[in-house]
Amino acid sequence: MIFIIAAPSGHSQAAKLANNMASCANIVVLAEAYALAKNCGVDIDVLMEVMPKTSADSWQLYRTLIDKVLKNDFSPMFKLNLAHKDIKLIKEMATSLGVKAPGVDATLKWYDDGMACGLGEMDWGAIILTEFPELNQDK
Repeated sequence: MIFIIAAPSGHSQAAKLANNMASCANIVVLAEAYALAKNCGVDIDVLMEVMPKTSADSWQLYRTLIDKVLKNDFSPMFKLNLAHKDIKLIKEMATSLGVKAPGVDATLKWYDDGMACGLGEMDWGAIILTEFPELNQDK
């Protein structure tokens, strides 16, 4: 889907980065929710039935965690290395504007870890493999 943002120069890029900031951070929160539940012994299948019916529902929950990660599909819909690049750009933008963005720092840490683990060519949902490498049945 393509959107045209008719605004002063730079606004389209800022809108894209704001969208990717929310999307990348959402994947991080889902990975952390998965980690918390898994380490508490929660049945993940039950959790994945419950979450879409609550305020935890999101595009990333369905299309990244449920439809890809938990099915061992790390083929790129959006490569982790591209998400990493965008998060770094977002951090630079926030810093230059004096915008407090601690969530960006936390998100960047996950993507830094994903890059350090060699996951850059995989789907952005592969950041979960930094904590749960056993989810990748191909390795």
